[in-house]
Amino acid sequence: MGAMNIKYYTITLTFLLTIISLPSHAGKIYRFLDENGVSTLSKVLPPYAAQQGYDILDDKTYRLIEHVLTLEESSKINAEEARVAKVKEDQEQQKLKRLINDRSLLDRYPDDRVMIKARDTDLAFINKQIEDVKEHQEAKRSELHKLQQNAAEAELSGQTINTGIEKNMAAARSEIANDEVHISRLQAEYKQTAAQYEADLARLRELLNIPEPTEEDLAVSKDEISK
Repeated sequence: MGAMNIKYYTITLTFLLTIISLPSHAGKIYRFLDENGVSTLSKVLPPYAAQQGYDILDDKTYRLIEHVLTLEESSKINAEEARVAKVKEDQEQQKLKRLINDRSLLDRYPDDRVMIKARDTDLAFINKQIEDVKEHQEAKRSELHKLQQNAAEAELSGQTINTGIEKNMAAARSEIANDEVHISRLQAEYKQTAAQYEADLARLRELLNIPEPTEEDLAVSKDEISK
């Protein structure tokens, strides 16, 4: 009897445990909008509902298990995640670029006076180039003016303008135009270089904990440069 009772209790306990465990393995039911826009519950999910988004519910308690997004919602979320990831990547790249630039500034310039000297040297070099091109352009204008005078005198005297004069005038005009383009490029380079030095100088002073110079300091600096 003892053995039979144990077997009976074992079978009963197994059966009870199976019953108790059934809710945890409950089935699923789908909630979606049908073709008329009415909220519908079904054990079967129609193909059109799979694309427009739906809820997965516990078929016993109707507890929400999962909300499945529509294709549009999913696309928007994916696009936003991609945008956020891109922004984060760009920020990391900017941070790395800033660190490299900081290291470069500290390696090249032990203090701000060294950078100021380098800036003045570079800007003076570009300015000298501008003056040289302007001087060349002015010489070509003078040359063109003389050629035009010679051509006018030839016409007044009834002579045919020399082919060589026409070619020289065309060449002079071309060089004047090229010089104008060159001057514009050099002026743009001057502004860009000055702006870059200004930004680098401010950053270097920040890295070295050097205060920004006062107007008096700038005046003294200009006096020293002029000497």
